Amino acid sequence: LQCLLSAGTTVRVLSNAIDPEEWSPGPEISGGELIVAAVTRLAPRKRVDRLLRIARQVKERGFDGERVRFQIAGDGPQAKKLQDQARAMGLADTVQFLGNLDHAGIRALFARSGLFVLPSELESFGLAALEARATGLPVLAMASSGVSGWLKSGVEGLLASDEAQLTEQVMQVITDNALRDALATHNRITPVGYTWTNALREYEAIYAEAKRKAE
Repeated sequence: LQCLLSAGTTVRVLSNAIDPEEWSPGPEISGGELIVAAVTRLAPRKRVDRLLRIARQVKERGFDGERVRFQIAGDGPQAKKLQDQARAMGLADTVQFLGNLDHAGIRALFARSGLFVLPSELESFGLAALEARATGLPVLAMASSGVSGWLKSGVEGLLASDEAQLTEQVMQVITDNALRDALATHNRITPVGYTWTNALREYEAIYAEAKRKAE
């Protein structure tokens, strides 16, 4: 891209967006098991194997399948490999692969979950993470991913610098009810700014600017 741009060229980045009504918070969950949700393509660059290692750490530290479960929505070329890997790691009672879900299915997943984890780094934006945040879930993601462009760490969720830190953050949010409640309460009462209304306004402003420069 740099080779194609002349000196002084301004590049504007248009953000992705969601319909806030479609992803509004539902009833708060209470008691029972804690669900850790993930929505992602089961492909190498999404680093779902990282999520399996985190789940194993959770289980090894004393949270059995009745207390914490990881539910992963999505499909892709690594589906069978990851499912086999989870069984080999002894996670059959801790990790569930849900396959592809439609919007209603994803909303239902978010409604029964306590937090959302996105372990990948090669994310340009993290749309599923934003949808989870809009429904009120704390979001845990990598600081090197596109999620860091819109998520306020410590307010809407947590951002990790590496896998070890992400693992510790998952443990922290699982065990620290006050922290989890604070993040969730903020997300439930604070609307997301990345809506289609705002995105269209930004598009129109950019086109108007381009038109003025062309005249």
